[in-house]
Amino acid sequence: MLSLHAGFSANRLLVWCESAQPQGAKPLADLLKSLGIHVDRQGFQTAPVWLPSGRKGPVPSNALIAEASETKNIRIARSTVETAALFTPAMLDLLCHCARKDLVAPGVIVGPDLAYWTAAMEFAGALVARQQFLPDLVRAYGATREYRAQWRAACTGRDDDRLHALVAAMPPAARAFAPEIPAARLLGGFLDSVVDCLIRGTAPYRSGSGTLHDRWLAALQSPFGLLTGTEAELEQLSRQLTDWRRPISVISSAPFRLCFRLEEPAFEGAGSWQVNYLLQARNDPSLLIPAGSVWQAKGAKSPVFRYPGFQPREHMLFSLGQAAAAHLRGPVTKLTPHVLRHACASRLYGEGIGLAAIQQLLGHRWLSTTVRYVHVADEAIEHAYQQAAERAAARFKE
Repeated sequence: MLSLHAGFSANRLLVWCESAQPQGAKPLADLLKSLGIHVDRQGFQTAPVWLPSGRKGPVPSNALIAEASETKNIRIARSTVETAALFTPAMLDLLCHCARKDLVAPGVIVGPDLAYWTAAMEFAGALVARQQFLPDLVRAYGATREYRAQWRAACTGRDDDRLHALVAAMPPAARAFAPEIPAARLLGGFLDSVVDCLIRGTAPYRSGSGTLHDRWLAALQSPFGLLTGTEAELEQLSRQLTDWRRPISVISSAPFRLCFRLEEPAFEGAGSWQVNYLLQARNDPSLLIPAGSVWQAKGAKSPVFRYPGFQPREHMLFSLGQAAAAHLRGPVTKLTPHVLRHACASRLYGEGIGLAAIQQLLGHRWLSTTVRYVHVADEAIEHAYQQAAERAAARFKE
C-alpha cells in the first residue's frame, strides 16, 4: 500500500510516495508512467521535507500504510524523500487524475495534501471560467534580470471568501517542502501558476514588436512569457501594473471585510431603522468593529489592526467604492450617508417592495417624503409600460 503526497514549492508540484519501507523513486516513477505522465531523469531528486516524526523517523500518515510505533514526543523534524518535480502542464495532468478520488490506482491512496491541491486546482479552473484573472509582469523565478508576463488570479466577492477558506483549510503536509512560506502566499503562487497555464494554453500566439507594452501583450500569449528590455523599463512597467491591480489587492489581502447590519428600533415608536457599517474579521466572524470607530481613531493603530501592510481606512474606502460601483443605480452615483438612504429606497422599490413598507423602514412621517427618495431606473419604466401594454392587450382578447 502506498500513499501519494504532494507539496508546492518554487512553481513546481513535488510529488512523493509514502510506504511502510523506503523503496526509492521506482514506485513513484512506475505510477506516473502508468498515468501517462512523463518525467525525465533530472525530474527525480531527493528533497528535504518537514514531517511529524518520532525517535525512529517520520510517523505514518495513514494506518493503512503502517501502524504508528510511537505516539508520544512527536515533533516536526527534517527528513528526506524521493520526489518527482512536476511543472504546470504535468502537474495539472496528475491533479486531474486524482481529483475527488480516494485511490488514484490500485493500492495507491490519495493523501490529504494531494487532495487539497486538487481542490485548489478546481478553484483556479472556476476562476478562469468566470474570467477572474488579470495580467501582470513579474520577475522570472530564480532570475535577477529577467521578467515574465503572467496571468494571475483575481479573487473578489465570494471568490475572495472562498480563497480565504482554502487558506484556512490548507493541511500542514501541503507546506512540508516550504514551511517558511505563509499558507496564503503559497496558495496564491499555486493559483497563479494554474491560471496562467490554462489561459496561455488557449490564447493564440502572436509575435510582438514595437513598444515595451506591445511586447508585453505578445508575451502574455507566448509559451514562456519571457520579456526582454532594460532593467529600468521593465521595473517601471511592473510598478505600473502593480498600481493598476491595487484596488483588488487591497480587498483580497485584507484580514477584515466590510459588512453592514440592519438594526430595528429597540421598541415600536422608538425611532427609525439603522444601517450600521462594520469591519468583520475573516478569521473570527464574531469580531465586528464599528466603521465609525475605525475612521475616528487617531494615533497608533489598535492592536486588532496590526497586520503587516493593512491600512483600515484605505480598506474601508476601497470596499465602499466597490460596493457603490456594484449596487448604486440610476442617478445615484456618489457615496454619502444621505445618498445611501436614496439608494436603499430605490433598490427596495425596484425589487418590488411597496412604498408603505419603505416609508416605515426609512422612518418617514409622510408618504410624499418617501416618494422623493425613490428613483426609478429607466429599465423599470420600460418594464412597467410593457406590462401595462400586455394587460391592455389581454383585455381586448377577452
